[in-house]
Amino acid sequence: MCANVNHALEGDYDIGKHKSDLLYDEYCKNGIMKKWLEHFSSFDEYIHYFMLDCFVREGMPINIITGSTVSEADIESYKGQFKEDKIGQLQKLSFVELLALLVRLETMILERTYQMEKYLKEKVGAKK
Repeated sequence: MCANVNHALEGDYDIGKHKSDLLYDEYCKNGIMKKWLEHFSSFDEYIHYFMLDCFVREGMPINIITGSTVSEADIESYKGQFKEDKIGQLQKLSFVELLALLVRLETMILERTYQMEKYLKEKVGAKK
């Protein structure tokens, strides 16, 4: 989803790029979706607002399976693979790979949780 929001905020949807994104149709037909996304001046602002920094590196979402960033080519490749064999990536992983994924995902979620708790403590502490 992060890549889709990035496409919308970078103006790619307005020129008809990335029509296969899940968000593209809603963005084009639903003025509310477009208005809401335009509330954010940039993808970085969107990421910061929702405290998703630990899920993004160098402006691209992190693949929770590999830990590396996801490129546009990766996204197209995944779509093609799924269309061919109808099996998602998770179903192909070994036990060790699944365990590594879960540890990586847990770490990312906990990091975001700590960011949120820190923010709330600062806001609540400032009001006292």
